[in-house]
Amino acid sequence: MKGPQRSTPPSPTPSEQESLSGESYLSSSSRSTSPSTSRTPTPQTVQRERVPPIIVDPSLWATAAPIIMTNFNEAQLTAKFSQNSIKIQTSDPTIFRAVQTLMENNNIPFHTFSLPKERQLKVLLRGVPSYNTEDSVKRELESLGYTVTHVRQFLKDGTNTTNMKKHLILRHPSKIEKIQENHEQEYMNEDINPDSPTVTTNSEDIHVQPSNMMHFKQQTITKTVQVFNSYKEGGQSEIKITNTILYMIAKDNLPLNTIKKPGFIKLLKITAPLYKLPKRKYITKCMDDKYEIISDMFKNELKKIEHCSITTDIWTDKHTTKSFLGVTVHFIDAGAEDLKSAILAIKLLDDAHTAANLGVHLEEVTQRWGITKDKIVAVISDGASNIVKCINDTFGHDKALVCYAHKLNLLVGSALSSSEEFTKIVEKVKSIVTFFRHSVKASDILRHLQLNGGRSEGTCLKLKQECPTRWNSLFYMLMRFLELIEVVSTALLRVSGAPSIPSQYEIKVLKEGVKMLCPFELATKEFSTEKHVSASKVIPLIAILDKKLNNLMCTTKEAQHLLNQLKIEFYKRFQNVEKISLLAVSTILDPRFKRIHFRGPLNAANAVQFIHEEMKRTNTLHENSNNTEIEQSSDTRPQPQVLEDSLWDDHDLHVSQQSLTNINDSYLPSIKLYLQSNIEDRTISPVTFWENSHYKCISNLGLKYACVLASSVPSERLFSSAGNILTDCRSRLLSKRFEKLTFLSSVDEKYWNI
Repeated sequence: MKGPQRSTPPSPTPSEQESLSGESYLSSSSRSTSPSTSRTPTPQTVQRERVPPIIVDPSLWATAAPIIMTNFNEAQLTAKFSQNSIKIQTSDPTIFRAVQTLMENNNIPFHTFSLPKERQLKVLLRGVPSYNTEDSVKRELESLGYTVTHVRQFLKDGTNTTNMKKHLILRHPSKIEKIQENHEQEYMNEDINPDSPTVTTNSEDIHVQPSNMMHFKQQTITKTVQVFNSYKEGGQSEIKITNTILYMIAKDNLPLNTIKKPGFIKLLKITAPLYKLPKRKYITKCMDDKYEIISDMFKNELKKIEHCSITTDIWTDKHTTKSFLGVTVHFIDAGAEDLKSAILAIKLLDDAHTAANLGVHLEEVTQRWGITKDKIVAVISDGASNIVKCINDTFGHDKALVCYAHKLNLLVGSALSSSEEFTKIVEKVKSIVTFFRHSVKASDILRHLQLNGGRSEGTCLKLKQECPTRWNSLFYMLMRFLELIEVVSTALLRVSGAPSIPSQYEIKVLKEGVKMLCPFELATKEFSTEKHVSASKVIPLIAILDKKLNNLMCTTKEAQHLLNQLKIEFYKRFQNVEKISLLAVSTILDPRFKRIHFRGPLNAANAVQFIHEEMKRTNTLHENSNNTEIEQSSDTRPQPQVLEDSLWDDHDLHVSQQSLTNINDSYLPSIKLYLQSNIEDRTISPVTFWENSHYKCISNLGLKYACVLASSVPSERLFSSAGNILTDCRSRLLSKRFEKLTFLSSVDEKYWNI
């Protein structure tokens, strides 16, 4: 058979059986009978070798004929039509191979047979005495009239697995010596690995084969026994597999009865047949033990940190109608560029949600993890009065910080609800989205229009619906609607009973509304990060948002009214943001911002004065007139990195044009040097800056306030993960075990390998 493109040959007619058989292309003497038969072989006679035909399906002849006839003439080949095929007969083997190559290059399926010279018959001669050499056997066969290509001798003296070794020793002595020298010592010293593919096992037949054929040694009975023992309770393989099952259940949010599922049982029987599947109670016990081990490791880490911030919020599960208090911690790990986060608790609240009760629960959580109040720099939560009072009473007013992502959410929501004309247009869009979600026909038309427009099935877009509790879901709904406005309009015209399409003017209003909401969405993302420093971004972003709102120009009255409402709500909620000590100090101590975004010089001065007093009070510095820690200011300015629709374009431009300002002489020298130095590039990590800074006297404060977050979004993410764990399938899960599973699902894989 030649080429992967050839089709299956058609069934020959009875009259063609002989001409298509392999025997018809060999002389009777060239294919002699086996020496094991009693027939006496006749000497081979020289005859002209016949060339087999090339068979093509008649439906492909229209394509094949022009190509073949262009390259060959009638003297070189002929084509014969039969009942269900076309046979191309070539004049000699050279033309035969050339035609095949031509058809393969043009992807024309065909079928043919091998040339006689290319066919070899392999015969196994049993019972030949071992003292006969290969050359003597070959000469004897040739004397009987056979054409012999080569003879290979194989020795077998039993049913063991050493025949390959004997063959290599007999036929390849030079190679075997070199191989043995390189691998003998490695094999003798290798440790047993129960999970290595060198051990082949099944439930009925268990045998051990060499891990590398070059070793030429079977594994010993001792090693085989060690493999069996490693799968017993407490064995190496048993511990490793059980730990992996726990990891899978915790990370993939699977129920504990997963080990009883038929698919899982079959998987283990195939991959680890020696592993005894544990009972559910044993898995539960192992999960509790794993929690204790990993939580103790986290407690030891938390003991080493100097400062941290925590976020907290309350969540009610819709399946069990139980309320939980979520608590997360955020701190700087030594040598890391970013912040490190961990879940401290998702604690069941079985009493009234008063400030006093919440304070008791919060204190119990922090004490359980060994976090003292002096280590906590800030506690971030939403603006609920009970939890704000709880933080003020438990940790102090100066450590309470409201979530600014939540504040932006309330700001935009209030502005939208006050803009009735803009809301009416939004309701029109919502009715269209609802129609497409309820109408299969409309959804199919929308999808087909996108497919006809060049999209693939997997990239077709759907309209998004608004979630009343999240204003950014409204933003994404409008963005997707405007992106699909053309195909949506076409689809609505093809469906009866469809809602009316927004007018061109209304589309313009929506576009202007989306443009003014875009900066708020970008700011929300900046506030919601938990791996990077974010509290120091609040004052700069508020200043940037204020400038963008004042620079916006609207051409429609509905959009202008929305813009006015946004300005009113913005001023009402953020006019005093620079007076919040946590935010002001964090901004001053961020080398990317310092004082450049403070609109009130007095607020910036108060923050610097607070840093000055803090350094003196904690005795973290020993200033002297020599200023050995001076870091020279560079004359080079960071180049602006202006991006379209970026929040930071004005900031980058301002940094590139910065100039040194005068500093109060009463400040400590290290503070003056820090504030007079250039603003750092926005892409650097403040954590890395302070860890490697020459301002050793102020770096401790810089690291202290770098761990403060701008939002309580980590607690919201905790509740999202908890909702995936506490499902209908796990509604009977105990609250203590639910808390453990939530914690284990959040930890890094490295802790599971210990």
